[in-house]
Amino acid sequence: ARFLYDRTLEMNQVGDSRIASYNYSFVFKIQEMTVYEIMKVVYKILNAHPVLKAKPVIADKRLMIQRRDDYLPEFTIVELKTMPDLEYFKKIMNPIRLMIDEPLRCKIYHFDKTFFLVLDIHHILLDGFSIYLILNDFKRAFADMSVISEENNFFSVSEETFEFSQSEEYLPVKKYYNTLLMGTDPIKYPECTSVKSDIPVYGGSFVKVPIA
Repeated sequence: ARFLYDRTLEMNQVGDSRIASYNYSFVFKIQEMTVYEIMKVVYKILNAHPVLKAKPVIADKRLMIQRRDDYLPEFTIVELKTMPDLEYFKKIMNPIRLMIDEPLRCKIYHFDKTFFLVLDIHHILLDGFSIYLILNDFKRAFADMSVISEENNFFSVSEETFEFSQSEEYLPVKKYYNTLLMGTDPIKYPECTSVKSDIPVYGGSFVKVPIA
């Protein structure tokens, strides 16, 4: 949750985020399952981790994260004539352009009795630590085991911080942090302009991260 907030904040500060390309790619070799069963595994993971369904959008001239709980990704099915190796998948990996492409791509490659599930996820939705949690949940899902849904995700944290930002307890906290960077040169340290920003605001279907 904190990672996604920080990445969104960073994107707003550096400027043009439309073509920011940085994604993780995963390949799962699967046997004794149907295409439908593989898709059900992916849906189970997405329902447990709703942030993987989210999509960055531009609204009010800011980069925001749109929540899409009902979103289901499209699957591309590719029939292969030969058994692919690792080099094959390395060659077909393409970057995800942040504001142009869907931040999650799902493809299933099929040869004989073997399937390969290929997932591309933009880095704004997934960090290095979360990878291990997601992969462990995939392991459980493929074994037809239960997957526990996140209790504290980016959206719930955003709602909680918004409520805190409206409370009396928040005012002295804001004043304190505003004093930390007083006198800082915004030319040399442009990231310090974020001290003027508010805590991320959850409103409707968007999580807003305003930067002054």
